[in-house]
Amino acid sequence: MSTADLKMDLHKFIDTINDNTILKAVHKLLKGQLTIDTPGYLVNGKSISKKEFVKRIEEAEDEISKGDYMTLAALEKESKKW
Repeated sequence: MSTADLKMDLHKFIDTINDNTILKAVHKLLKGQLTIDTPGYLVNGKSISKKEFVKRIEEAEDEISKGDYMTLAALEKESKKW
């Protein structure tokens, strides 16, 4: 199937969809928001780029190597105060 044929087929298919949830998912996919370059999402639902993800991992590794972390036992003790 040629590129032009694929485009026409997609247009016809999308025109038959009435479910807004599916249309939003297709829209996100086509905008490139669900690409390999998006390894995950923040707690607020915003996507995070691969570059930002790697940067955050490197920062966390630096903190760990400096001893700047909380053990599970310390976290459990702290959480009892909440």
